[in-house]
Amino acid sequence: MYNILIASKDINYIKSVINELSCIQKRVRISHICTIQQEIIGALQNNSINMIILDINNLSNRLISNSSIKNIKVVVISEKERPTLEYFGKQPISKVIPKNKGGKYLVKQIEKIIENEFEENVNKKIIREVEYLHYDLSSIGTSYLIDTILIARKKKMLNLEKDIYKTIANKYSKSVNNIKWNIYNATNNMYYECESNKLKEYFKFYQDTKPKVKMVISTILNKISY
Repeated sequence: MYNILIASKDINYIKSVINELSCIQKRVRISHICTIQQEIIGALQNNSINMIILDINNLSNRLISNSSIKNIKVVVISEKERPTLEYFGKQPISKVIPKNKGGKYLVKQIEKIIENEFEENVNKKIIREVEYLHYDLSSIGTSYLIDTILIARKKKMLNLEKDIYKTIANKYSKSVNNIKWNIYNATNNMYYECESNKLKEYFKFYQDTKPKVKMVISTILNKISY
């Protein structure tokens, strides 16, 4: 669950935000509502918060500075489109939203932020998996493989040449054969770089076997889904 803290003295605005957030309540939870800076500090220091919606129109424009507060998305609500802002601890402002845009607009922006964060986390997980297998992260073939896994996750299919390699080829202005060869070459190099026992354990092989690209993709997808 994605925990959101709302910081505002405007009760009517808080009610509006709560009502609009209810439409995505399966994904988010309003964990705290704060009206003064001391409450915000306490909530952030003692709880797991993913995002703070900060209405600076009626709170101090001097944001909280605390280096121990990390990995929090900060959405600033302001009557000015470009307010003068400091960093929230070491975290940059994720989004500045004009207050007159209303609650529906705010929720759409929050959904985008959450989705982007989710995609970033998925990408990091995939990179950790290919790195664990000793793929060369500087190889263009490894980069194409990561793209392939990302697309396969969304499309729920593994028709590589027809659906996925073609998409990647269009993205990089390359031929399908170029994408296919580079991914195959990266996987071939991985096989010789990675320890045999690690490959057996990872792919559930009983003997030393070179994994096919499709198996690499499906195995990584299964591992990152947990």
